[in-house]
Amino acid sequence: MEEKRAPSREAVDPAQRVVAVVLLGTFSAAVCLIFVAVLLFFQPGQFSFTDRYFPSATSTFAPTRTRTPSPVPTGTPNTTATQRLLNVTNTARAFGSTATQAASEWRLVLADDFASERNGWGTEASDDERAKSLIEVKDGKYVWDISTHKLAITWETADTTSLGDFTLAVDAKQIGGPTNAEYGVIFREDVDYDFYYFAINNLGQYTLLLWYDDWITLINYTRSELIHPNQSNRIGVIAHGSHFIFSINGERLVEYTSDRIKTGKVGLIGALFRSNEQAVFEFDNFEVRAP
Repeated sequence: MEEKRAPSREAVDPAQRVVAVVLLGTFSAAVCLIFVAVLLFFQPGQFSFTDRYFPSATSTFAPTRTRTPSPVPTGTPNTTATQRLLNVTNTARAFGSTATQAASEWRLVLADDFASERNGWGTEASDDERAKSLIEVKDGKYVWDISTHKLAITWETADTTSLGDFTLAVDAKQIGGPTNAEYGVIFREDVDYDFYYFAINNLGQYTLLLWYDDWITLINYTRSELIHPNQSNRIGVIAHGSHFIFSINGERLVEYTSDRIKTGKVGLIGALFRSNEQAVFEFDNFEVRAP
């Protein structure tokens, strides 16, 4: 019986070799193109893991925001959002009144008129890749002088325990700088640096955001006559479970419900959204109460 043997390399048709080489070259080129495309379209985000999750005590933390404030007045307030949020049910109104009354009777956790540095707020001069900052207690105010190198958000938390239910109030003012800069409060900042963010600007607008691995807009920019641009404004927050009540200058502004973060610290915040901007934020008469 004739023995069957595999053909030797020399026995392979030269034309087949050419075809194989062409196919191999085409496949290699395709792999290279795919690799380049991945590098171009799936680059790491603008901000590093360290920037997002391990900011300094006085941070110029600037994660990518999902919305950017308009640099000039739009002339048309967000009436749909305002109407939806202000036209709460009778039950919610009754709850709000009850919560407001209860909050006025809660124990005082912290009161600071910034006559001194006794309450341990962060004070420092710094200059990093995002901003040059001078933060100090000065002339009975907590003063932040911020000059940006790029978009920068600066905040400081109060030296309190983690709070669930609380009432928070502070006098806040922006001096100079762009009208779309923001200043206000953060609350329920947890160990992962997630928090709620309530702020106003000198366009007479307010906004409520949630930082939870990314920016989530809860209340978009909405105008209110309660806000006094270029003047000191008393910003207030009452948190009772998942229900929040916000006030400006002693008048109820808006209510919102969210249960994403249960407890955390409270603090102050200021934001500038472009490079080469400068503003001074002043805070005074900070007060926190809790059950």
